[in-house]
Amino acid sequence: MKECKLIKYPYFIAVLIAISSFAVMAEKSPEQKNVQAVGGLMQVKCFVEYHGGGDDIRFVTDTFATPTQAIKVFQGRKVKKNNTQKVIYKVKECVEARKKFTNGRAKQLDKGLLR
Repeated sequence: MKECKLIKYPYFIAVLIAISSFAVMAEKSPEQKNVQAVGGLMQVKCFVEYHGGGDDIRFVTDTFATPTQAIKVFQGRKVKKNNTQKVIYKVKECVEARKKFTNGRAKQLDKGLLR
């Protein structure tokens, strides 16, 4: 009889751990679940200005704590646009890919992008 009780305890503990982990996952927002699932990766879009004029929206996926950390990725970087190489002069705004920009021009450009 004691052997049956001893065998049941590990199963009971395993069930408790499983239930508590489900409760923790249920409390997290969809964004937090997504970041946890992909290992902290965040998809960010940035509104950039090029040397010599012109602006655009550029995307990056990396491990960022906040979207503004993506500014360092783009500042001064050479990129191809319309078969010409351009240098990013200034990063005006960065937000998570699914969120909206606050800058009016960025909103206008973002609206025209195909996804």
